[in-house]
Amino acid sequence: MHSDCTHAACHPAPPPWRSLPVCFPGDATVQVEGKGQLTMEQLRPGHRVLSVGWDGKLRYEEVYMFTRADRSAVGQYSRISALSLDGTGQPTTHELRLSPFHYTTSGADPSSTCAALAAASAPAGASDKDGTLLAAWHAAAQHLDFAGNHIMKLPTEVSPGMVAWLADPADASGRATPACITAVNATLENGAFSPFVRARGIVVDGVVASPHVRWGYVWGRLWLPAAVNPYVPAVMEALLTPFWLAYKVLGPRLTWRILQHPIFGSWDMGNIIVGNLAVWGQAAAALLAAVAVARHRRRVRLAAAAKCKCE
Repeated sequence: MHSDCTHAACHPAPPPWRSLPVCFPGDATVQVEGKGQLTMEQLRPGHRVLSVGWDGKLRYEEVYMFTRADRSAVGQYSRISALSLDGTGQPTTHELRLSPFHYTTSGADPSSTCAALAAASAPAGASDKDGTLLAAWHAAAQHLDFAGNHIMKLPTEVSPGMVAWLADPADASGRATPACITAVNATLENGAFSPFVRARGIVVDGVVASPHVRWGYVWGRLWLPAAVNPYVPAVMEALLTPFWLAYKVLGPRLTWRILQHPIFGSWDMGNIIVGNLAVWGQAAAALLAAVAVARHRRRVRLAAAAKCKCE
């Protein structure tokens, strides 16, 4: 179920933060190595899903954690629609549904042909019946490269005329390719699933999204200025390294058994625990380590000074 709106009205006043799932809906799909297309509900730790590296190259990475896996949830999501030409030259629309606090890969089109195409695709715009605008965008898109042109944005920062990035395992280039965003709408969806992989992007419904959200539900995250948004996914990737190492020790089956605990299926308790441990837990550990080192060095200096006095 969903309700459409214009981009300006999609997120007028977000509901209380606990009602916003930081996830993908249950029927969103991923491409799993050796298994084909699976829904989020079917996905498990250990599955190797189609992902994208910083350089834009496609690769398969293991799902090592979920901070939420709740098939009964119903929540507000953003739906980003992007237009491109397929391998046969036919126009194809791709749709990515993700929560308002979940990052996606985007970018700007310096040629402005995407903006013209998006304006023509709007309900009140002149339609591109002869395909001229789409052809112009397709030509301009050949000059865009994921490594140099992508940026991480929240759905609330994305608008028609911007660039989305697609990934098709059948594409001979083996890289993410640009598509023109023509609409951003709000929608209500069933299910809330938040899988993590060690990659710049995870491919969901053929579109490259980030595995990360805006600090999960880390206390203090809403105080951060919008200017830090593009850098949050890279920071979270580093901070979640201990959880990835724990997965490597525990293995997929035991990890999934742990994730069956009710805290990972109730609103977003799993996000709260993992996010705050990743940020504030490690910050506290680093502070304690720094204090311990400082105290040890002070004791060494005092011992050396006392020894000199004795001599």
